[in-house]
Amino acid sequence: MIREWWKGHKHPDIPIELLPDIGIIYYNPDGMPIACAFLYACNSSPIGWVEWITSNPEASPIESYKGVSNTIEFISQEAQRNGITMLMSTCRQKSLGRVLMKKGFAKTDEDVSHYLKLIPPE
Repeated sequence: MIREWWKGHKHPDIPIELLPDIGIIYYNPDGMPIACAFLYACNSSPIGWVEWITSNPEASPIESYKGVSNTIEFISQEAQRNGITMLMSTCRQKSLGRVLMKKGFAKTDEDVSHYLKLIPPE
């Protein structure tokens, strides 16, 4: 399901083994899946990374906003339960950035490029 959402948003597919153990799928009151996010937890400091925040491309803009907002709220609570005291996230969508800021995130950088390197197993 989430892979279909990524495809619907023209986002590259993320291999399942790269997703962390902590994640959420938010469902609206009618049982329709609306949004998801994942929480990476650092093993040596209380920092967490919220990533792959995605909405169902078939959801209305209002449902997407509510779903993403509730998903970020839940992930923040889960981070607190896991001893995380600072969360980080990145996004390219201004609308997602506004939701993050409404949920207590501070915008820190602009015009930043992210670089990933996949390391093959030995």
